Amino acid sequence: MKMPMRLFADDPRFQPVAKWAAADKTLVFCCERAGKLWETSSRLRCLNIDSRVADALKNNRMLIVRPDHKIEAGFLCHDNDKTIRTFRRGQEQAHRLLRTEAVKRFLEV
Repeated sequence: MKMPMRLFADDPRFQPVAKWAAADKTLVFCCERAGKLWETSSRLRCLNIDSRVADALKNNRMLIVRPDHKIEAGFLCHDNDKTIRTFRRGQEQAHRLLRTEAVKRFLEV
């Protein structure tokens, strides 16, 4: 979804989508190494400082997965070798993450 839509439930334009996207837990895949969540790709507003995001993170209702390394291939990369290296590095990180206590705790029912 690119952003936690529940944050926008108070905006009438987004209420139907926020209701549809509502969940007990939210897993966010963030492309930015710092793990910053932006309202749009124009980076209008950083959502990490929103009290609802901070509360969800603190109470294990949201998990932000971010790269632990510099991403070699960008969105418009046409270099197949670079793309495959980037993909494999992401797979390696995913395997490491699935063994961490934070992810195990998040995935518990």
